[in-house]
Amino acid sequence: MANQPVQSRKTESFLIQVSLLDYLHVAVGTDVGLVRRHQEDAVGWRVATDPRVLAHKGAIFVLADGMGGHAAGEIASQMAVDRIVTAYYQDPVIGITDSLRHALDRASQSIYVENRRANLGGRARMGTTTTAVVLRGHELYVAHVGDSRAYLIRDRHIQQLTEDHSWVQEQVRRGILSPREARAHPRRHVITRSLGQRAQANADYYPVRHIERGDVVLLCSDGLTAYLSDKEICQVVSQVHPEKSVVYLLDAANQRGGNDNASLMVMKLEGPSLACVRTQIESWFRGGNS
Repeated sequence: MANQPVQSRKTESFLIQVSLLDYLHVAVGTDVGLVRRHQEDAVGWRVATDPRVLAHKGAIFVLADGMGGHAAGEIASQMAVDRIVTAYYQDPVIGITDSLRHALDRASQSIYVENRRANLGGRARMGTTTTAVVLRGHELYVAHVGDSRAYLIRDRHIQQLTEDHSWVQEQVRRGILSPREARAHPRRHVITRSLGQRAQANADYYPVRHIERGDVVLLCSDGLTAYLSDKEICQVVSQVHPEKSVVYLLDAANQRGGNDNASLMVMKLEGPSLACVRTQIESWFRGGNS
């Protein structure tokens, strides 16, 4: 028993007011899994406390899955999350997509510089996938590199918003492999893009989307999608609240093998529940609407 890895899980949930009557219900979870001893996934977010900044920049959520061997992967993923969140709000550019691009470039450059130092010191190179979203009111912006994913679940239908930058996805695009074959292929974990490969991020930036009350935005690492299909993820998220969704999905990944770290962020746009209304009323009485 002493040689078995210790499972470690962290979860958190909170509410964000995005308009007068709408709230974003957020739940976040990371799990080491049943085999690995280190957590190479990282998650991070920031919600501006200044209403003027929040109106211009919105709230940012970032998920990263690092790679590079012992310690290197967790350093790369945490570096990416920290750099992106900080650089996004520091960027003076008004456009959200441009600010995301500058933030991912800043993160990739930082990891790239560390990799050059690693080469000189004989240490392993590192990199990380990154999926970042910004929610401003009912607007959704997505930036992505690697094989972590962003999904939109609406009316019990799921849509993958990002395209995997992986060897098997390239074969699927060319018609060489079917999606089913890709899921079981021995090279399914080989990614073709990551932050840190070069100084400038080779990322995808997607057109802005409008989200509606009841929509769920979900970010996750491949430690989840390796074990659960899109349909299964959709069924869970559509039936239970974000906190329970996170627990159920992480449990399912472990029950089916748990060979990798698994992380996810679930964000549901909701109307004013009793708790939300109580929070708003208390804010008014404290002068929070001034």
